[in-house]
Amino acid sequence: MINSLIIYMKNLSIRKKITVMFTLSLTIVSLILLLVFRYICGSVLYNNAKNNLINNINASVNKISYYSDESFINENDNPINYENGYLVFEDELFNDNNIQISIYGKDNKQIIGDSLIAKELRGLELINNNIFKIVSEVGTYQVYERNIKLNNDSFLWIRGIMSLEEVQNQLRDIAMIAIYVLLIVIILASLFAYTFAYKLIKPVIKINDITSDIYDEKDLKKRINIFRSNDEVNQLANSIDEMIGRLEEAFNNKSKFISAISQEIKTPLSVVIAKCEYMLDRKRNEEDYKEAFRTILKQSGRMHRLIKRINDYINLDAKQKDFPISDINLSSIVNDIGMEMKLLKDKNIELYLEVEDDIYIRGNRILQTCLVENIISNAYRYGRENGYIKVRLFSENDKALLEVEDNGFGISEESIGNIFNAFHQTNNPQPNGYGLGLSMAKKIVEFHRGSIDVKSNINQGSCFRVVFNQA
Repeated sequence: MINSLIIYMKNLSIRKKITVMFTLSLTIVSLILLLVFRYICGSVLYNNAKNNLINNINASVNKISYYSDESFINENDNPINYENGYLVFEDELFNDNNIQISIYGKDNKQIIGDSLIAKELRGLELINNNIFKIVSEVGTYQVYERNIKLNNDSFLWIRGIMSLEEVQNQLRDIAMIAIYVLLIVIILASLFAYTFAYKLIKPVIKINDITSDIYDEKDLKKRINIFRSNDEVNQLANSIDEMIGRLEEAFNNKSKFISAISQEIKTPLSVVIAKCEYMLDRKRNEEDYKEAFRTILKQSGRMHRLIKRINDYINLDAKQKDFPISDINLSSIVNDIGMEMKLLKDKNIELYLEVEDDIYIRGNRILQTCLVENIISNAYRYGRENGYIKVRLFSENDKALLEVEDNGFGISEESIGNIFNAFHQTNNPQPNGYGLGLSMAKKIVEFHRGSIDVKSNINQGSCFRVVFNQA
């Protein structure tokens, strides 16, 4: 049974699942409330019946008279001899259809009265102020008994019997009305839940439709754009929109990447093909062949270096787990690379080092070496003849700050936002790079949870600033 219900629920739509679960929960709560309500109503009705019986019996005591002298008895009275005297009962005492009254002597023998459950009561000891229920073949009854003191030392017993059939009928009617009301409430609530569930999952349906359209049409420009309160569905939609945006950016970058690689390879490859066709066109002298081979070798070397840089760039994304993290001395790395590059005297540029000792960060030494080389090499590449490069490393507020400043050609405002993109090259008068160095630098900085930015002015130079947390 339970397994069948689970299988049935699995095959339902979310809307129907919400409706079924809501209806089941409401039904269970309604049944519990119905039982509690019936218990409370039963307690109130039975208590009212009990108090009514007790009050009636106590009032009936005043309708019983005892006379020791017959002369006090009226002609219309029907006296009964009892204990050397006479008992007189008012007619109203036995006229209440709801309560049956019986009178007993002190020896527990019945004097007057009758009862439908006399058989069940026969032989029961009379107890003062005793109230109890008794179930017989003809129904359920409430019984109350007490004694009555007479004028002398003698006394009587009075026993009142009330049928609880009316109370039970009232309870049954109340229960039926409550059941009908609850059924109507459950049906209306289920219809409301079904409608509300549709409104609730409507954004989910929209998410599914749009993602299906994106898959079918391969259109990553579409967005879900659900404008609701900040609930879980809205957060899901926003997350999917962000994911689609990242996918769109990734595919665009992939296309640009492939296009840029093709363009970069196309130029040297065209030179190689042209040289080969030139040599095969007709017989050349030895010097022409040597010149052609030198050109082919140079262009082949350029393609080799480009492929190596591309491979390094890809590995940086794909194999980050292969770069272990430890405490590294950034001061040592900057000093070593700075001293090596200072000897190059490329473009007769002067390199100045201002490095604070023993600045440690958490990172990978190989990547940090690549980062420093790329930033300083970029300063050389776009620097001026007889210019300068200033490399500074210092600590500030538990941060390690690396600054590389040059007085080169600078970067235009429209290019600053793109310089960290792969294969982007500025409008430098003498570009000679592949546009991968700064992109790799940014990835390395992000890998180390740092930040990198640049300030630049055309014909005044640039200043790259990298910030890391100190170890």
